[in-house]
Amino acid sequence: MNQAENLGLNEEKFKYNIERDSVALVYDEDGTVTGKVESRKNIVSDSDVNLQAIEGRVAKVLVYGDEEYRSKYGNDWQKRAEAIVERADDEFNREFDIDLDIRSYGSWSSNGNNSNEILSDLRGSGVTSYDFVIGFTGDNNFTKDGELIGGLAYRYTSNPTYGGYNVVSDQLQLTTAHTLQHELSHNYSLEPDLITSGLICIMNYETMYDTWNWHSAHREQLAVRSGWFGTAIN
Repeated sequence: MNQAENLGLNEEKFKYNIERDSVALVYDEDGTVTGKVESRKNIVSDSDVNLQAIEGRVAKVLVYGDEEYRSKYGNDWQKRAEAIVERADDEFNREFDIDLDIRSYGSWSSNGNNSNEILSDLRGSGVTSYDFVIGFTGDNNFTKDGELIGGLAYRYTSNPTYGGYNVVSDQLQLTTAHTLQHELSHNYSLEPDLITSGLICIMNYETMYDTWNWHSAHREQLAVRSGWFGTAIN
């Protein structure tokens, strides 16, 4: 039984917003453009409009699916990944006026014997024109101490020269969206809370699947670092 099943999460309740019309190119493993994914803005109500970053930053995102992830979801893998990114994006929009904008999808062969090696494999040289590179993996080697984990990210101690990298494993969409929000927060240098802290926070492993919120100290830290990634809009 996986983590999502243990939590009893219902995938049918999964909802997300797209704040901007966009077209993302799809690349194969050789870097050849093989298609495009069009996404249409779906914010319609006054309450939804409050999610959109009118001022703030737009962060360019490259999404990779590894061979196991692509094999499992076939031609639907990009839309599944988009939904997960956009659900995590709702919180960054709401709290920090940061919009995660998927510009490209890539095919990736994950190589590594554990989660650290798979994240390193995704990063490669680290040189990228994107603000975030997010890998979706179904690799059974995405483990720590022999156990499958939900995600892993580089936690930068200062504004990085290149984009933020993270990998999330294949779980229910809602579970993965919580995980992605947590890992992206690591890219902004947030540390995890101690499980025993009692804090209700996306950075607390004990409560991260029950909340979309950052506790006050983490919210303040991320607000200060919100300019690390993306391009300013006004």
